[in-house]
Order: sequence, then C-alpha cells, then structure tokens
Amino acid sequence: MSNDYYSYGEGIQVGLAYGHMFNKSLGLELGVSHLFGSKQESVYQVNDIGFKYKYTIDVQSKMIIINPSLIYVLSQNKLSPFMKFGISGTVGKITMSSDYGNLQGLNEDEIELSTNLDFGITSAFGASYSLSDNLSILGKVSLISSSISPKKMVYTKSTLDGEDQMQDWTKSQKEIVFADEVEYDDTDVEYMDENQPS
Repeated sequence: MSNDYYSYGEGIQVGLAYGHMFNKSLGLELGVSHLFGSKQESVYQVNDIGFKYKYTIDVQSKMIIINPSLIYVLSQNKLSPFMKFGISGTVGKITMSSDYGNLQGLNEDEIELSTNLDFGITSAFGASYSLSDNLSILGKVSLISSSISPKKMVYTKSTLDGEDQMQDWTKSQKEIVFADEVEYDDTDVEYMDENQPS
C-alpha cells in the first residue's frame, strides 16, 4: 500500500473581484470565488489475512473562497505587470466515496465532510494589456496556501451488496462533530447519547 498526495484546491475556480487603486501603483482588491474541485481517486491493493481486494476512494471538494488582496503595479504601460499579496478565508464541503470487496461482499460508503472557516495566504503575479482606454485583457498565476479543518462528518450512504446498512444506525453512528477538546467522565458508561452526534 502506498500514499497518494493531492490538493483539495485542484479544479476550476470561478469568481468575481472588485478593485480600487489608491494611486498608480498601489490598490486593494476583494475577490469571492467558488471552487469546483477535481475528483481525486486513490486505489489500494489490500491483503487481509490472505484475501486480496481493491480499495478505491474518490474525493471531491466544493469551496467558497474570500480573498482580500493588496495590489502593486510595477509599471503603467501598455503592458502593465503587477503583483498581489493577501489572505484567504475558505469554507466548504468535501465528499468522499469508497468501495471495497471483502469476504462479506461489496461495501460502498459515502461521507460528506463540512469544514470550518479556515484562513491562509495568497499571492499572484500577472500582467494586463491595454486594448483601449476602457478595455484591457489580463493574465495571472496565483497561489493559495491554506489548511482545511473539519467541522462535521456525516455518512450519507453505506451499503453491502447494494443493501442499505444505515437503517438501524443511531445519530451518533451517522454523524461526527469535530472539536478541539472533549471532556467526559470515563466512569459514566452512559456519557454517549446515541441521539446526538458523536
């Protein structure tokens, strides 16, 4: 078994931005975009007590990104290069689906993972080319560096050979809420409420 590395930020990003220049060189931009993440697939070959099977995981993200940035224009010519530096706020959802076959049959699971509002840094470099006094074309390369912290995980599907396995699941089995700290009395055997997320 080997590890696969990928980014939840891969995909198509569509957004709008409003900018204001304080002078010829310095400005501010506020952008809001929606990321349609690429589907990432990992396939593992598992050997379980002599029984070999394939374990497949598909992961896809959908994110809203808020991005205020400082703009610095290097020169004001027909071709005007610029740089941007800023911060990002990211919140969204990650969908994970898996399937594997073992001695019991074909297992298929789907999970939705919602995230907290996480912050990161952004940078970009590009140039605008003036076609007229009111029209320019622009190209840029940008980078967003941000971590993602989970807020809640919900099972939306769990089947064995096509038969639903979630009919008798409690809410604590279907939903998991992530917290920085958890306090409970380990002498109390009833501390877990099955009607609440775990």
